[in-house]
Amino acid sequence: NGERKIPSEIVFTGADGNETYIETSYNLVKKGPRITNIQVLLEDITDSKKTRRELEYLRFHDQLTGLYNRAFMDQEIKRLDVNRKLPMSIILGDINGLKLVNDAFGNDEGDRLLCMIADIFRRSCRREDIIARYGEDEFIVLLPNTDAETVSGIGNRIMEMCKSISRDHF
Repeated sequence: NGERKIPSEIVFTGADGNETYIETSYNLVKKGPRITNIQVLLEDITDSKKTRRELEYLRFHDQLTGLYNRAFMDQEIKRLDVNRKLPMSIILGDINGLKLVNDAFGNDEGDRLLCMIADIFRRSCRREDIIARYGEDEFIVLLPNTDAETVSGIGNRIMEMCKSISRDHF
């Protein structure tokens, strides 16, 4: 007669800053109504915890740029569709000629261009803005609580930085 109790997690942080996750659970071993033993089970779940985090990250992030992906952005658009986030502004960006860059210089150069553009969006936008690679050569930014004047300034910064890439690199 064993009664298994709900597992819980303990996190240990080593001197080097690394975390170790231990799942604990226990069984009550009974003989009739009397508890005769308690079995404590400890399991190191650090690797599975890291794997879950990585999978969760990949589920909502673009592997190449590290920006959010379309799945995440579609969820965020629904979540942010509330009055307290208004005015909501959106910036859509598309890289003209990405296919030409890939064809002329190779996919590695096209990937480098995508990463450069992603970095421009990061540097141009505010911390509270949500940036995603929305398609192969498309980027989208959600700017909650942002008026037209502010979004225009951010858009202009993005455009100016992109112009310097096209002059300096391609």
